[in-house]
Amino acid sequence: MQRILPGKYGSKINVAIVALNSFVAGLCAAWPSAIFPIIINKSHLVHLNLDEISLSVIFLYVGQLVSLLPFSTVESAIGKAKTLEFGIIFAILGWVVIILFVNNLGIYFAMLLFGCWLTICFLSNGPYLAEVSPPRLRGRTLALMSIFYMLGAITEITMSIFLSYKGLALANFALTIFQFSLLFSLPETPYYYLRKYNIRTAFQRFEWFRGSGPSNKKEFDDAVTFTEKQMNASSKLTDVCRDFSTRKALFFSLTMACFQKTSANTPLQTYCGILLPNSFIKSAMFPLLFFSVSAVFNILSALFIDRFGRRKLLLISASGSCTLSICSAVWFFVQERTHTVLNEHYNFIPYMTLILETAFYSLGVQYIPGVINGELFAVHIKSKALSIISLVQITVNIINSKIFIVLVQNKLTFLSFTVYSIVSAVSFFYHVSIFDTKGKTLEEIYNHFERKGRRRSTLVANLLPQKDGGSILPSEERFEDEKQETSTPKDGGVYRLSWTFGNVSSDIHVPYRKRSSSVPNSPSVQTEKSRSPSPVRLKPLTTQKNEPNTK
Repeated sequence: MQRILPGKYGSKINVAIVALNSFVAGLCAAWPSAIFPIIINKSHLVHLNLDEISLSVIFLYVGQLVSLLPFSTVESAIGKAKTLEFGIIFAILGWVVIILFVNNLGIYFAMLLFGCWLTICFLSNGPYLAEVSPPRLRGRTLALMSIFYMLGAITEITMSIFLSYKGLALANFALTIFQFSLLFSLPETPYYYLRKYNIRTAFQRFEWFRGSGPSNKKEFDDAVTFTEKQMNASSKLTDVCRDFSTRKALFFSLTMACFQKTSANTPLQTYCGILLPNSFIKSAMFPLLFFSVSAVFNILSALFIDRFGRRKLLLISASGSCTLSICSAVWFFVQERTHTVLNEHYNFIPYMTLILETAFYSLGVQYIPGVINGELFAVHIKSKALSIISLVQITVNIINSKIFIVLVQNKLTFLSFTVYSIVSAVSFFYHVSIFDTKGKTLEEIYNHFERKGRRRSTLVANLLPQKDGGSILPSEERFEDEKQETSTPKDGGVYRLSWTFGNVSSDIHVPYRKRSSSVPNSPSVQTEKSRSPSPVRLKPLTTQKNEPNTK
């Protein structure tokens, strides 16, 4: 595409193509909600009871788990664009299976394939858009993922009203093939070529996506420095948890993921069409209303995310979800566990509470964690970190969906909504103090967590108790005292200061400078005889001129 269209127009079309991946993902994810009411009420081809429907949903999540294993390796090797081209084949095969095998096993296998595509789509789409979007527009650009996902779900529900079981599968197959053809024109991100040390091509792609202004040139220079620094580091799976800054970012993302998935929205995406009694609309039409409200409020959120920031929207979303989950819990408790008879005139209450809860949830909690995850991690470990986050998300999805349907069968639905309200309340207080990534470049976001790691290491080092009451950081005389035991770098070299405190250990890099003779000795400096032994181990590093050390 970059050879045919100028970046001013081609980059926008490119973003639309990536967003259409989420549209196809919405078709796949909403297919159970669209087809299960048909299967239960009027299908003569396939017969599934509630337990078999629950099992098919489990296969969807198992497919997501299976695709997590090779994802990070494949994405690092071939890039995000090629990964998306490869991943959508799973969706195509899923529709083929549904068309050819009209039975329970066909549905189970198709759901497994859909799960593989959903994982690849979500883990590639977000980072791709984060890497090609300017910081001031990144939030709105990433919001397109959620908006197009909901539009795909709405399209699926609408088509199910007019099409048969096989007709719906054929329509989905045609739309997926069309998207597959568009993905062949998708270019790779500049960061992919930086990881491959192809600076010239990376700069050309960066100019195509962002333009050639002086501010963009500076941003590219920062990206080169940032990527080179990260590529020199190890990129094993264990490295995601080794560095404090990365651990902090990972813990932050995992907490957000648990809050996001422990909500009513997770089971409602699948079971909303068979959960409620008929009211002002038929229960089979509720999925259409559910996904339409989600799409509208995702669009509203996208308009304000880069203006008000992530934190404010998350606080509004969590508070509204908490309040309305309590209302839903009260209604289900009265209906299921009391002798109060609610006639059909009160059936509109759960529809209203669930719709309003969906609106507040879609305003922030639904997609902002995905936006932040696409911005948060360093280049060399991003795919592995996202795999870990997705593993936790899928596990929570499985537990949430399975427990929800069991409670529904035993008329304990109110317990689910009670838990959802508690989780939303806890998330509200957590979101008060989160780091807002509004308007920041990827390098600035990573440097924020890196600075927190450095401050923590310095704080622990200064608080480490010593027998003489001094600080763990040695004086300049200590460097001179140790030169008999270790080789001393020249002026401008660096010492590695290793320390251990309980189970915590770290290294601090300390510049070596010769003290000027004009500076008087500090009165706090102790002699070698009066100084008690220190646990610090000093190891000289290579000097700036890379000259060999001398003893």
